[in-house]
Amino acid sequence: MQITHFPTLAIGATFVVDGETFTKNSELTFRDPYGLEHYIDPLFDVKLGKVLAGQSAAPSPDVDTSVKIVKGESEQ
Repeated sequence: MQITHFPTLAIGATFVVDGETFTKNSELTFRDPYGLEHYIDPLFDVKLGKVLAGQSAAPSPDVDTSVKIVKGESEQ
């Protein structure tokens, strides 16, 4: 088994696997939610690949950033 998905993440990137948030520290290590550092392994990389595939397949929600709050005359 080869590690293929972990190298695509930038150092410092966060990702969620099995409901827990992890942070990539270096090309070979990541930090878990409890602050412990782990080396990437092929089985974890497969889980990460499934998560990344699911994120790319899911449509991103559209956010209207042009909405403005207008105060009425009584509020000014």
